[in-house]
Amino acid sequence: MRIIVIGCGVVGSFVGYFLKKHGIDVTCISRWKKFPHVSLIQSIMQKFEEDIEMAHRSRIIYEEVSRELNVDQCISRVHSYTIISYKSLDKVNYLSELWRRYGISIRFVDEKDLKKMSFKVYDNELVFEGYPDYLVRIDKIVRSLWRELNVIRGEARLRLRDNGVVVTTERGNIFTGDYIVVACGAYTRSLLRDVNVKLPLVPYKCQAGLFVLKTDRSDYILYDYVNRVYVRPADNVMINLVNRASPRRKFMISGNGNSPPLEPDEKEKSVDDYFKREVTERLRRRYDYVKYVTGRADFCDTTPDARPLIAVIGNLVVVSGFNGYGVEIGPAVAKAVAKIVLGDKLDEYEKRYLSSRFGEIKDVGKLPEVEAHEL
Repeated sequence: MRIIVIGCGVVGSFVGYFLKKHGIDVTCISRWKKFPHVSLIQSIMQKFEEDIEMAHRSRIIYEEVSRELNVDQCISRVHSYTIISYKSLDKVNYLSELWRRYGISIRFVDEKDLKKMSFKVYDNELVFEGYPDYLVRIDKIVRSLWRELNVIRGEARLRLRDNGVVVTTERGNIFTGDYIVVACGAYTRSLLRDVNVKLPLVPYKCQAGLFVLKTDRSDYILYDYVNRVYVRPADNVMINLVNRASPRRKFMISGNGNSPPLEPDEKEKSVDDYFKREVTERLRRRYDYVKYVTGRADFCDTTPDARPLIAVIGNLVVVSGFNGYGVEIGPAVAKAVAKIVLGDKLDEYEKRYLSSRFGEIKDVGKLPEVEAHEL
């Protein structure tokens, strides 16, 4: 069996790795993918039961692969704080029971401890602490996977031939396979268009910024579901040194997930001014001092319910629509894709990601107002 994987991000790299471990001939084709040299969030505290399970499985996969490939210091545990309004309390009480089954400790912060928080909390809000939450150095793990795989750098396109779909590159190479796995994120929709395949996917611009905040700690994650903004550690060697030297002002990363639909364009990879203003304003509701330093933009894609999909069309297997949380559940979803290729049955959790859940829906229209993990 020969498999072609288009895309070597988190999901494509893990699909290739799982298949290679089964002795499959795998060729990965990918444009250059650059991951930030900081840790990304890998949280089990998701909103849907299947996402909780798949995040749990993904963490185990990260640990197993790190051991197999001798990748050190890739996963760290941190405390997280989540700010909600009272109307979300019943939902959190229900979810906390699910989270506890996976070893997550949930504790509502009392009034006395609120005064010690590094951020402001108002009278109509509640805060709960979760532990452990996780940070993953995904750049280290994915680069280690690449070293195990046959990765060809280039821009792939799909073409229809009499015997099915084939892959071509800008150099004129033609690749055929028993299956072609399309796992190229925001570029998926345009690739599928070339072979007349339409799925409910929409690309958009995703952005994050590095900020200086007035806070005496930089070792926590903040999920602010009232102001719809997050804060996470800028877990980088140089930044960690600077943060330790500054007792009251810390470099941290923040974003808000808001962006209009947009096809991937290399000219659009600068951070938008509206993003800087909007996130700065939201952070100022929590911190006395906020200063934007720099930022990074790329492209993601999503689905009508803001959760990824797996679709099988002929010899194509499409996995996309992670809405920016591929690090959190991507490895487990990649294992489901590998099972499809190998002819194995999916379990009940994995089946919930199949594109059949959308019926005849082929257009997303606008982006979902609430992301899959937002309370």
